[in-house]
This record gives sequence, structure tokens and C-alpha cells, in this order.
Amino acid sequence: MDDLKRYEELVKTIEYHNDRYYNQDDPEISDYDYDMMMKELKKIEKTIDEAIRNSSYSEINLYYNHYNSSTSFEFKKLTLFPINFDGEYDTKNDFVIETDITSMLYSLLTFYIMYELKMCECISRAAENVIRNQITREALDKIDELEIEQANQLRKNKKEKLVKKTVENFKKISTREEEDE
Repeated sequence: MDDLKRYEELVKTIEYHNDRYYNQDDPEISDYDYDMMMKELKKIEKTIDEAIRNSSYSEINLYYNHYNSSTSFEFKKLTLFPINFDGEYDTKNDFVIETDITSMLYSLLTFYIMYELKMCECISRAAENVIRNQITREALDKIDELEIEQANQLRKNKKEKLVKKTVENFKKISTREEEDE
């Protein structure tokens, strides 16, 4: 399993166990197991960070399902690295920070990549949920159609029985009148 897939899996698992522990007060795993997952997650983040620092990648692309509207989805490519800046720098305001600029830039880049991964994961989940919702709505509509069709068929059968009964009663009355004459 590659690092990014394992990273996504760990994030989902840790989020699940955080919810069980903090919100539901019903943990499923031991503190030790949780700590081991966190340690593995940090190790993967460190690997990604080191790969960026060592310039192991010339380009980092992220592919995901993008939700445009309830009927429009597309598979998108987002280039995370190198970063393209299309805006303008604010030359009126300066800031001062005492640090190694290279280290700070690498940390920002790592943070940016992790942020974009999380955002695309959320967007993909939203797209999947909308698709599931749409499928469920279509299935419920089909069930409603079938129920209406069955109700109409029942009404039709009842009407046919009433018509047959009315015809039989009319025949009985006619035959009695003929017998009486």
C-alpha cells in the first residue's frame, strides 16, 4: 500500500476512534493501539515532508471526484506542487520573522499539501453522498410508482367486480320480471 493511501486510511480510522473516544465515550481500541496509529501517521507525514525537502518530486498531482451540482460531477486533477501563484503580492505590508526561510517554506508546502488532500477528500465524500442520495431518491420514487400502480390495479379490479355484480343483479332482476310476466 502506498503512503498516500495508507495516510488516508489512517486519517479515517483515527477520526472514527476519536469520535468513539471523545464524543461517544465508548472507545474500541486501547490507548497503545491509538498511539501506534498516530505514530505511523506522523511517520508518513514525515516521509512526505522529507520527499518535498529533498525535491524527490518534480510534480505532485491529486485526482478526485469534484461535485459541481446535484447532477454534475467530474473527475478533476489538482496540481499541488509546484504551486502556481496568480495573485499579487501586497507590497505595502511587510512582516518580520526570525527563522530559516527554507525550513519555513518546506513546512508551509507540507501543510498546504496535507490541507489540499483533506479538502479533496471532503469534496469527494460530498460527491459520493450526493450520488447515493440521488440513487436513493430514484429508488424511492420507483417504489412510489409501483405502489400507485398496485393501488390503481386494485381499484380497477374492484370496479370490474362491481360492474360484474351489477350486471349479474340486472340479469337476475330481468329474469325475475320475465318469469313474473
